[in-house]
Amino acid sequence: MNVRADCSPASLGYIRGVMVLALLFGMLSSLFAQQIHEEMGNPNPFIIAIRKAVNVFPGVFPNPTVDEPDGSLVIASGDFHNADVTIVLEKSRLDGLKPKVMEMLSRLGLTKTYVRVKRGRVIGSFDLEFNAYIDQKGNHSHSSIPLGKVLDSIRDWDLPQPTGVVIKGSDLYNIGFKGDDVLGIRLLWPKDVSPGDTVEVNADRHWYGLAAGMLFGGVVIFALGTVTWSVFKPIIKGPTDPVVTVPAKPKTLQESQAQYDKLNSKKFARLAPILPMILLVLLVSLRSGLEDAFNWLPNLTPSMEIWLFLPVVVLIAIGAIARRVRRKQGEQTPTGRAMKPLRYLMIPIALMVVFLIIQIQAPNLLYGIPPEVLRWTLICIIPSPLIVLLLTSRKKGQKSTVKLGPGDIDYDAALTLAGQAKMKLRRLIVMTETETTNAFARVDGTVVLTKGAREKLSDQDRRCVIAHELGHLKGRHVPFLMALSLVIWGVLLGGEIWIRNSKLPPAIIDASRILTSPVLFLPLLLVVRSPFQRKAEFAADKFALEAIGNFTDVAEALAKIHLLNASPHTLTKFHESIASHPSLVKRLNALRDVAVQMGMVVPENEVQRIIESVKIEEPAEVSQGEDAVD
Repeated sequence: MNVRADCSPASLGYIRGVMVLALLFGMLSSLFAQQIHEEMGNPNPFIIAIRKAVNVFPGVFPNPTVDEPDGSLVIASGDFHNADVTIVLEKSRLDGLKPKVMEMLSRLGLTKTYVRVKRGRVIGSFDLEFNAYIDQKGNHSHSSIPLGKVLDSIRDWDLPQPTGVVIKGSDLYNIGFKGDDVLGIRLLWPKDVSPGDTVEVNADRHWYGLAAGMLFGGVVIFALGTVTWSVFKPIIKGPTDPVVTVPAKPKTLQESQAQYDKLNSKKFARLAPILPMILLVLLVSLRSGLEDAFNWLPNLTPSMEIWLFLPVVVLIAIGAIARRVRRKQGEQTPTGRAMKPLRYLMIPIALMVVFLIIQIQAPNLLYGIPPEVLRWTLICIIPSPLIVLLLTSRKKGQKSTVKLGPGDIDYDAALTLAGQAKMKLRRLIVMTETETTNAFARVDGTVVLTKGAREKLSDQDRRCVIAHELGHLKGRHVPFLMALSLVIWGVLLGGEIWIRNSKLPPAIIDASRILTSPVLFLPLLLVVRSPFQRKAEFAADKFALEAIGNFTDVAEALAKIHLLNASPHTLTKFHESIASHPSLVKRLNALRDVAVQMGMVVPENEVQRIIESVKIEEPAEVSQGEDAVD
């Protein structure tokens, strides 16, 4: 008699989910149950640091490498939550030395020591964490690492080479050995360490670390909460139709100026000139604050990586389950085309989570795979999301642009203007998905018009705008600004390298690390480049006036673009000093002076008349509904 049991796809999905949760729970349980915890990976930071510092003791200090793995090192380090001694040696000796490690700890009375075994392909290590013996009182932490006793106990371990000793110091904590402070890496011979010698670690946590931790913790919680709410909102409240709201735009330049003046009348706007200075101070203290923030966190387990990645795994699982539930409810949640390619970025995150679990729980699983296979697999898989993003972005860019040709009024106008200036126009394209009214020139000699410029500006206005962009090409403003950016970045990078190689206080060296960071580099680039950009705009306006031959046409085109983009006609002194474009009033007054010098008759009040008279009506209907989302 045959018995057959059928399971629905939904039941199979739930069974698989339960199995995965049980496996994860089993892994976490085994993590706490083990006496010696196995992990994968070499202590590479120590090896790299020793390789750099080996020049201090050329040909003397032991340096275990893949070629000569028989050397052994004893490394002592500590911070607010950690007091470690790491023994680095050949991987094949790890299993035979496990009983001796446990015997040593029992003999020293340090049975609460957490022992981690790290296995590389050739080199391995015992990581002895004496965290349970750290004396923490309030915001002060003290630990006494028994370096001498550990070293004395392993002298009879039949290691093939003399055991070298390393003390890893820090500029953030007070790490002392024999009454001296240790900064960076200090290399010692075993004869320099007596059985009674200890490494004393004194660390403090500060208010700025707590503030930094709360700030970044709040950001993470807000991000996770936002994502979680976006996942469960359709389930709790049900699917809703997307509503597109169109903000009211000013119809005159006076209305645009009034909005600008109202915004800058607020108190926070008055702090704008000192905001860069405040940002710089925050960036200088960023490293210290982030390092100190970890001192306020509880030291859960040495395998804290699991707890850091667990929220990511849970979030991915929630998203997958919620999506299936919404689909069963019949909801089809649309995804914007710009967001679809970002899903590929989840590939490296999933790979990291899987690799981390394997690394901690099954370190021997990857050793059977040849190194070349692992290397080329990572080389091919990890960059794949970025490659997909680049390809999809390029494909989308090709679909969202149209190249104009003979017979088009804008192309013919651009070709005529370029011929008059005895310059070559490579091509004229239109960005068909960009609603803003704008135009710009590219470094390859291309002039670009947006869809908004094609639809909202008259033929003569677009002709004036094209002439302005040709002025940028004629003056080679784009390549000059690009070269200027590279020079600024090179100067900052050179200064940072010089500071790092100099004997300056650690605080100044840390501050130099932010010089080439985008957070500081981009605002600095904006400030340094802005005078040259404004000068380039004046030059392009002059070229357009010479090409068109009519002041009013060029001035009205500039005024309409400002109005369509809700830009004010007069900027504050601070905004004027950092803006990439001069204010409209300054541009038109400078353009009028050029027109008068060229012999054109321009009334004195013409600029004011244009500012007061330019008015563009809003379209009667705005496209909404299904076309707004994909």
